[in-house]
Amino acid sequence: MTTTSLTRTTGADLDALARQSKVLASAGWWGKDPMVVAAQILVGRDLGLSDTRALTDIHVVKGRPVIGYAALGALVKRSGRYTYRLVHLDDERCEIEWFELFGAARESIGRSSFSVEEAKVAGLLKNPTWAAYRQDMLFARAMSRGVRRFAPDVVGGAVYVPGELDDEPARGSEVIEASVVDEVRVHRYDPDVERRREAAIVELDRLVEGRDDRQAAAIWAAVERRVGGEVNDADPDAVAGAVQALERWLERDTEDRLIALVAKADEARP
Repeated sequence: MTTTSLTRTTGADLDALARQSKVLASAGWWGKDPMVVAAQILVGRDLGLSDTRALTDIHVVKGRPVIGYAALGALVKRSGRYTYRLVHLDDERCEIEWFELFGAARESIGRSSFSVEEAKVAGLLKNPTWAAYRQDMLFARAMSRGVRRFAPDVVGGAVYVPGELDDEPARGSEVIEASVVDEVRVHRYDPDVERRREAAIVELDRLVEGRDDRQAAAIWAAVERRVGGEVNDADPDAVAGAVQALERWLERDTEDRLIALVAKADEARP
């Protein structure tokens, strides 16, 4: 199974990163502080994210990484070891069931949830984002809680989603709030879409079942290349089509083609 490990960074790497971060910060798209930009990139590389995805999905709050919930879900799904299923979601509560691969069998290892009552006790409902996008915020909290409890090795330890830490982020609190709103606008919950997405991911899980860690990660990466983005972000019908096409492609010369997929995934790895 693929788990997160810290990337060994040399002095030359840091010099290159410093130059890269200065250029990116000067553009102003992801903040203006090169040191914060560099920190986001380093965290993203540890998680296996591209530099631009890291700058989009990771923020620095109280010296800790805050990760968008869609990116967090994608990391879980493509770990090859863990996955999850949305059990319940409405305006009052979100519940997620978590699964881990033991040998060739995927077993339930527990459930995480977050409710409006908990949000009320924590004083979260005063935030206008919670009023406008309640289901999305419930899902984000249940997701991060589940990763901390059941799949911490996916991110190398504790993880937070936007809004969980009280201090202002290094890039400015308005950036964090904007990122939450932008994300929930993109990932508004639609029951029909989510059912189709879940069905597509079940088929993808079936395709990787029984493969070793590198093969499972390579298959997941191949599907994401075909749909042009992360599975959790893509159109579920496109994901289903990509899974079916890849399954047909693997029917012949399976071992040789798996080797080719692993080699391609290794080349793309930061």
